[in-house]
Amino acid sequence: MIAALTLAAACLPTADAHARLADAYGEARIMAGLSDRGAILEIWIAPEGGTWTALITTPDGVSCQVDAGQVHTVAPPIAPGDPA
Repeated sequence: MIAALTLAAACLPTADAHARLADAYGEARIMAGLSDRGAILEIWIAPEGGTWTALITTPDGVSCQVDAGQVHTVAPPIAPGDPA
């Protein structure tokens, strides 16, 4: 099953979105980054189930699903200058 907040609830209060991803899909946040627009991009994964979800969280406390899928790989960082 693909992790999803559902189309009817693609945006939720951040606490609710986080709880749903953790409780319903077993996902945990592995990355958060501040965008130039002031939002936070979050990547959540479920190590056991293989699902992942990308959220955009706005300063007003709303998180919206950007995308989700069923397969992920956590790759090591690429060193500066590495052609990989």
